Amino acid sequence: MSNFFLVGGLIGFCMSFLVVFFRSGQIDDALRDGMIGCLVMAFLFKNLQRVFMQALIEVAQKRHKRKEQVDEQ
Repeated sequence: MSNFFLVGGLIGFCMSFLVVFFRSGQIDDALRDGMIGCLVMAFLFKNLQRVFMQALIEVAQKRHKRKEQVDEQ
């Protein structure tokens, strides 16, 4: 989980920082918005990871059920 959280935070910070810095040119606004973008993207990536893991579990369960059905026949 921590890898998704860290990667999301890094992507959010970089995107927000670069957009605001190149738009306004003020470092203090860029850092503030980068911090906010970091937190928002980190939590979005955390939720994305949860959905991704649930999908993987469902696929694994379906494959296991199919394998059991084939073995029974």
